[in-house]
Amino acid sequence: MSKKIFFLLTIFFIVLSQKTYSQLVVSEKKIKDTLQKRHKSDSISHQYSEVFFVKKQYSEFSLLNLALHAQQKQDYVAYLFWLNLYFQANPNIKASEKINSVANAYQLAGYQQSDARWLQVLYYHYYNEIALILVSFSLFSSILFFTRKKKRLISRTSIFALLFILLSLVLLNIVPPINEAIIKSENTYLMTAPSGASQVAGIAQKGEKVAIVNENDIWLKVFWGKQQVFVRKTNVYFGKLF
Repeated sequence: MSKKIFFLLTIFFIVLSQKTYSQLVVSEKKIKDTLQKRHKSDSISHQYSEVFFVKKQYSEFSLLNLALHAQQKQDYVAYLFWLNLYFQANPNIKASEKINSVANAYQLAGYQQSDARWLQVLYYHYYNEIALILVSFSLFSSILFFTRKKKRLISRTSIFALLFILLSLVLLNIVPPINEAIIKSENTYLMTAPSGASQVAGIAQKGEKVAIVNENDIWLKVFWGKQQVFVRKTNVYFGKLF
């Protein structure tokens, strides 16, 4: 009986994790089918951009296409934005090195690829697999706990089950989401509050990358160095995959 319960619950969590995490990631064929139904004279890159921002859909190919299109236009800020998203969708050394190369050439802050950054990107890239493994082992541990024959209040099985479930809950919720913005305007003012009348906290350089804390109407609350400041949405590129 316990095996049947474990099997059914595992299938349930597989379907649940796939639906909640992968619903925004669509195949390149689906995006092309969407674009073919639209009768516009805009470039394919503009349409890819619209699909990303409006329909919240993307593929690795579309993100790379947008990055290469920005590179051809010599728009290094848009290039960094799309390439950074492509790196999140397909983490690889080559993309990381290219991002660092452009950022270093323009002396831009916010692009340091630390070990923690790599782990964060890999975590979300393989989130489905990680969640499935943790959920499966947590279910298995729970089944062992509830079906154990020994009636001792404290046993190795119960301790293992509780610790693993706790670890799963912490790991699946403690890793911060990847939500970043790139300054697209020269001499962008960063404010101490979400108001144009507030004090200026600093001036950001075009192309700098900042981590988004939350949104506040027409403002974004971001980390700039170690400070939390506000920047107008119109002055940045921002969009997240996860």
